[in-house]
Amino acid sequence: MHYLLFIFPKKNKQLESQKCQLFLVNFNMKKQLLLLRHAEAQTFAPGKTDHARELTPNGIQQAQQMSQQLSDLDYFPEIVYASNAQRTTSTAEIFAQKLNYPPKNIIFDASIYETTVEVMLWLINKIPDQYQFAMMVGHNPTITYLVEYLVQQSVGGMPTCGMALITFEVAEWSHISAGTGVLNWIKHP
Repeated sequence: MHYLLFIFPKKNKQLESQKCQLFLVNFNMKKQLLLLRHAEAQTFAPGKTDHARELTPNGIQQAQQMSQQLSDLDYFPEIVYASNAQRTTSTAEIFAQKLNYPPKNIIFDASIYETTVEVMLWLINKIPDQYQFAMMVGHNPTITYLVEYLVQQSVGGMPTCGMALITFEVAEWSHISAGTGVLNWIKHP
């Protein structure tokens, strides 16, 4: 973390003397983004939409395993966004429970479902700057394309419940764009 100390003179009318006000401002010049593809979901079933596909028992196990890995590494997101599709909401909720993040605080956003890199970047750029570590749960191929766009390198593909941690040396989320990230790691079941 970077801190900057400001000292401003303040005139006290009663004492007619100079006093100083001190302000300590945190200028954290690093943001971290965890991009997570939802866990394994059921295949298409008659009468069910893609949006309503649920996690398989294996998908539930994947989400539990990967969220435990994240917890063991002491990574705890401060804000979580997820697609509003059933498989991503379930994945996000499993992660939230393991990471002590209140599931009611997850921001379920319909624009993450069947989206583009441009829309995802727009969402990232709108994350409030008070947060240093954000998590987004979405779908392929967009999650893979977004990782590659942000770090400007090929990552092959994100399997179900695959996650990528990216660090940005920026003070504001709005400064994130193509190639501004450094890929810390990719993990998958």
